[in-house]
Amino acid sequence: MKKIDTKKREEAFKVYLKLGSCNATARELGLPSPQIVRWSQEESWETRRKDHRKQLAFHFNSLKLAQENELTRLQLTELQFLEYLQTVVSEKIISGTIQPKSWRDVLDTQRFILNEMRLVLGQPTSISKVSTLTKISSGEDTHESNSVNIDGEELDKEELQRLIEDAHETLSDDE
Repeated sequence: MKKIDTKKREEAFKVYLKLGSCNATARELGLPSPQIVRWSQEESWETRRKDHRKQLAFHFNSLKLAQENELTRLQLTELQFLEYLQTVVSEKIISGTIQPKSWRDVLDTQRFILNEMRLVLGQPTSISKVSTLTKISSGEDTHESNSVNIDGEELDKEELQRLIEDAHETLSDDE
């Protein structure tokens, strides 16, 4: 095989990798289709293309895993910093080095740190109140519904109110 022929074949193979078809490769390069088909068969282009795609998939997955690991490492670092911040603030308040204007400031600082930790962990930082009153209008009469449908589950008002109160207590305990 001549050196020029080898260069043309490699160029044709690179085009084949992109297009995946001998006919499309021939059109793109302006070469006869039978010549491209012959080169493809002689050098097992389809097998090489499949191997190339497997390598790309492997590298893509490796890169994705590395990015996820980096994200996890960054999240861990952020959590460690927030824990350190929480410890330092608590120690400074206890030792009297920091004298907050009010206990509200202390609680707001602790709440801020807790919310930041929850954000890093992908947890909710607050719960919105759910309106339990559902009105059904029929003519002039308006009736209160005795239940609420949430995500396909029928809850009566008392049960929903208990859930809301439990959620508020949980948040208050965490704060």
